[in-house]
Amino acid sequence: MVLPRIRRSFAIDPTTTLRPVTLDENRVREADAYQTTVDGFGIRVASREQAVVDALAEPKWMVYGDLLPEVLAAFSDDEIKRTATGTLARTTAAAQRLGYLLEEAQRPLPSGLANLRPVRAVRLRPQNRSRGRYSTRWRMYG
Repeated sequence: MVLPRIRRSFAIDPTTTLRPVTLDENRVREADAYQTTVDGFGIRVASREQAVVDALAEPKWMVYGDLLPEVLAAFSDDEIKRTATGTLARTTAAAQRLGYLLEEAQRPLPSGLANLRPVRAVRLRPQNRSRGRYSTRWRMYG
């Protein structure tokens, strides 16, 4: 996992640990998607955009969702636009979550999200029992 700041390792399960590394901006761009191997098996690591879209569309998969604003802060405007298109193609709730996180990251909203007016309230992390603070703009419990 590539992050702009140093973080501790994350244990996903007893056999999987993510170890964040820090790279300069040029190296981060190159690290978006690549072929690698794990225990001799070839795998393709998803791009940052696709990983964010998947996390927002399937929030129960998110373990460290509080890091997403940090990740989005490092995105270029084009990456944010592609991520917004991906979330809008998946679900309105995913787009609500992205809009909420972009505002938290103090990034401008793409036009597709700026015009979005959610009808129902959703949770950023449905697996958490507490609802968190409420955003009236996004109808989101953070």
